[in-house]
Amino acid sequence: MKWLTRSSTMAAASALLVVGAAALILRSAPAQPRPVAVAVGDGDREIVWLFTTTNATSWERFVAAVRRAAPRLQDQHPGLQLQIGEAAFPKQTTAVPEVALTWPDQHRRLVFRWYKLTSDWKTRDWVEALLKRRPPPLAIIGGSSSDAARELAWQLQRQSADMAPTERPLLLLTTATADRVSLPESPQENGSVDLTRVYPDRTFRYCFTNKQMADAVMGFLWNQDSLRPDANPVHMVQWDDDAYSRDLTDGFREALPPLAGIPNPKRIASSVGSFLSPNRFEADVVGQVLQDLDGKRPPQAHPLLVVTGQSAPSRRFLHELARTSPAQAHRLVVATGDAVSFNFVYRDRRVTWPIQDLPFPFVFFCHFNPIDADAGFRAEDEGEGDQDSSATGTEDILLNSAIVETLVQALERDGRTAANAAELSARLAKVRHKHGRFGYDAEGVLLFGPDGNRRGGAGENIVYLRPTFEGDRVLPKATIEVWYSRESIEAEHPWKRRDENNESLKISYEPPVVEERSAP
Repeated sequence: MKWLTRSSTMAAASALLVVGAAALILRSAPAQPRPVAVAVGDGDREIVWLFTTTNATSWERFVAAVRRAAPRLQDQHPGLQLQIGEAAFPKQTTAVPEVALTWPDQHRRLVFRWYKLTSDWKTRDWVEALLKRRPPPLAIIGGSSSDAARELAWQLQRQSADMAPTERPLLLLTTATADRVSLPESPQENGSVDLTRVYPDRTFRYCFTNKQMADAVMGFLWNQDSLRPDANPVHMVQWDDDAYSRDLTDGFREALPPLAGIPNPKRIASSVGSFLSPNRFEADVVGQVLQDLDGKRPPQAHPLLVVTGQSAPSRRFLHELARTSPAQAHRLVVATGDAVSFNFVYRDRRVTWPIQDLPFPFVFFCHFNPIDADAGFRAEDEGEGDQDSSATGTEDILLNSAIVETLVQALERDGRTAANAAELSARLAKVRHKHGRFGYDAEGVLLFGPDGNRRGGAGENIVYLRPTFEGDRVLPKATIEVWYSRESIEAEHPWKRRDENNESLKISYEPPVVEERSAP
């Protein structure tokens, strides 16, 4: 029995050593510092840009939007100047970047600061730090996804409960499109509350919702003789593990005209996969969709397929469909929401959307004009080369510019500065837009509805990518048309081309030409 006693003693000693070492490590580990909000100077009003530390490119685009907004505001705000320097792009990654608009004669600034979300400093930590500081920010810009927007709205609602109503900051959502979300305290209740009602009376959404996107896409398709499906059913594909896909599918089902029938979406269990090869669930559903198409009698001339996934799974699915049945692919019209961006099918198209692998007429949604020359867009043949950065879409620039311009218009109206966040909120709710400008022109269209959502029926953009065929061959070229909804919901013809001369954007998928340069 001595060996047993000796073994037990050694085991106990080892356990004590492990516990002691763990306690020493935990005691010696330095506590993570709490985030600290930058002090607000006299005469300054702060707007928070709350995004992850990896969003450097998005911050550059936001600064570009502020740069664009400043001269556009001059007519109604004489003397307004852009203040941008090293503080906008500091060398230290831990610094808080900032850019400002100034009223020099009055010694006032509207300062936009990027507070960075990290693995240690999460949304709840920054909201706590910002609300404890005096004064708190006037508004917080965030919500690049619906999950991020829900968390930010929930933290603001919870942590501002004891604040004076006049001090509670506005929440300005960028690209969070979910109509309804479940609250963190009751996640099992899917879609339990409107997103803008999580933090009510202070939330304004600058993008459109999934339901609004679906309404716009279906309205556009049914307005185009060459795209409108000639017979039922409308085919639809949903990824069950993606909340965006589920929500967008619901939006499309509600948006379908009565004569289109009620589709039964094909459900894909997983959206996890590679670049072009489908996962087994996607491959199975490709077979089901093709079986439905082949079994339709009489066959549909140009059936409509709605895909509601993110860009990568949607691309995989469509690539497999085209590879399996090229004949059916040539007849299909494909539609989706906003997960596939303009840059995906234009600037980066040779990699992300090769038309000969994806030979579908393709219709998708943009929240703002992606080809706005005033915001910097230049078609490739107008720029300095095939890889010119001006070929980047302008949707994000215009979204951020809209945020900046509406904030300034609401903050300074009729020569009087909004006294607090509550007054700013009331003014922002009355902002109108007309021909791309924001203000209080009575002939303009209200930007927001009473719930803080962007109003539908005016301002939606549709992109139509059309491949080029020569007989049965798909050529390495295509055209892009951008359409927008008129600024009058009662317009007889609600959709109009963006380009005045109805000239499509002609694009090539041939490798870009690289000029050879002789050595010096």
